[in-house]
Amino acid sequence: MPTTSSAQEHPVYRVDDIVVTANRTPTTFAQLTRNVTVVSSDEIAVAPVNNINDLLEYVAGIDVAQRGSEGVQADVSIRGCSYEQTLILVNGVKVNDPQTGHHNMDLPLTLNDIDRIEVLKGHGSRLYGPDAFGGVINIITKKRTGKSAEANITAGDFGYGEGGVSLAYPLLGLDNQISFSKRKSDGHRANTEFDISNVYFNTSHKAAGDEIDFSIGYTDKKFGANNFYSDIFPNEWEHTSLYFLNTSYQITSGAFSSSPRLFWRHHEDDFVLDRDRPEWYRNRHTTDVYGVEVQSELRTKYGITAGGGEFAREELSSSSLNDHLRSHLGLFIEQKFNGIDPFILALGTNASYYSRWGWTISPGIDAGYLVTGNLKLYSSIGRSFRVPTFTELYYQSPANAGDENLKPERSISYEIGFTYTRKSYFMKTNLFLQDCNDLIDWVRENDSDPWKARNISSTLTGGFEYSFELYPDFSLQNLKFPRLQVNYSYLDSDRKTADFESKYVLNYLRHQLQSNIVIDFSKTISNAWMARYEDRVNGKSYSIFDMRFQWLWKNIKMHADITNLFNTDYEDIGSIPMPGRWFRVGITYSFNSQ
Repeated sequence: MPTTSSAQEHPVYRVDDIVVTANRTPTTFAQLTRNVTVVSSDEIAVAPVNNINDLLEYVAGIDVAQRGSEGVQADVSIRGCSYEQTLILVNGVKVNDPQTGHHNMDLPLTLNDIDRIEVLKGHGSRLYGPDAFGGVINIITKKRTGKSAEANITAGDFGYGEGGVSLAYPLLGLDNQISFSKRKSDGHRANTEFDISNVYFNTSHKAAGDEIDFSIGYTDKKFGANNFYSDIFPNEWEHTSLYFLNTSYQITSGAFSSSPRLFWRHHEDDFVLDRDRPEWYRNRHTTDVYGVEVQSELRTKYGITAGGGEFAREELSSSSLNDHLRSHLGLFIEQKFNGIDPFILALGTNASYYSRWGWTISPGIDAGYLVTGNLKLYSSIGRSFRVPTFTELYYQSPANAGDENLKPERSISYEIGFTYTRKSYFMKTNLFLQDCNDLIDWVRENDSDPWKARNISSTLTGGFEYSFELYPDFSLQNLKFPRLQVNYSYLDSDRKTADFESKYVLNYLRHQLQSNIVIDFSKTISNAWMARYEDRVNGKSYSIFDMRFQWLWKNIKMHADITNLFNTDYEDIGSIPMPGRWFRVGITYSFNSQ
């Protein structure tokens, strides 16, 4: 996604200068041969949302199926794939939960911590190994230098309250930053209250081309989980917490660079089926994922050669799933070629090993052709895979039954498309096809049966995506229109699942239409509108409109948000009602010594 300057300034189009890191090797937007969308910090700043889940609702091709509001819990999927098949990264580090993908979006970050979000659509196992089945979402945090401080407070309907503080201070040659935030609400209906806390700290040092970086984060969520997993027992309750640590050291010597890193993700989940009888049915799960990764690059006149590997261990301690341990070894190599203009070519492969399933090889190739300086054609083909979660393998209850004999999911994806870039607008369209085998879903033959995890025989999913972004030099009276965006995606799946009812995989969005517009009333007052239409295969269609008024004065920013402006009744998952109209007002004070 191209980016502009701040909402109150004349837009500056700079798509060619964007450096995208959703690939293994950083690449300028102009040289991309994959379908990548970038959500910039400027776009985040004017959006009428206050959490990552709601922001992703407006990215083309992403399906954010939410159970709880305001970032409580969401299943995020891309191009009709399941929520388990989307790889989530924070600064390039995998944060998917091996217990269940329901916890993949438990992140120790707020929107104020994020510099940009990069979304790679389509096969990603060539780059990242398992889980990058339908795509990759890389959340990149801000790197604050100098002395700065920011404080914000927000209040709204349903007893909503939010407060946060961010500080940056250089000390002993290190750039340090820390942020705290807390959000609470009484909930939009019975048993939907929540209490969410986040802490994030980062320190880094850069000298002579080398850089050392250390970050640690913590999030804690307590929430009423009304009907989250059972219609029979709506009075559910859940408490999740996450600790996240990443440290890396980038070494650069001439044309060679290498970046080793250590990472650790610790997640705890305490689920109560009936909060009035907490010990009657209670599940406690603890997962730990830790490992080491090394990535190296060599730049020559022929292009960029990248390679590396990772070793990770996944541990589960659970009251209902028992204790389990598995290890993963991954190796990858990629070659990007120079000197073949107007062609752009990249190819590579990933080899991943699990003791239960052995080796899986995931090759892929991306190609582009620069027809003119404005028009680029591209195509891609690659294999992907995903291993079952611990829940899919081992969970047993009266309502759900896992299967220890599940096989990894596998697919091969094809895509062709083009991008067209002008000074004042950007257009992108593509066709894609994904041939999947052994897909895992929770299925049942009739309503009286429990949900069972099974490998569905096969699915063939195809689709079409179109994005248009306009940055007009246009004024009407005293109004300016710095940005207009429209996205549309269509999906269709050839389902070969016998007579089973599907819980997740076959509940995709057939039609998805999104649009947003920013209006500047003056240099200090702006208005952003965002709208989305969604037509789910196994549900009803609906339209949602969100808006934000924003006022800037010196170091102060005030905003007023209205989400679901027309109070639409809708559900993302099952029969769980999402919030109606919700009004919030907030104020932010910022200080920067630079």
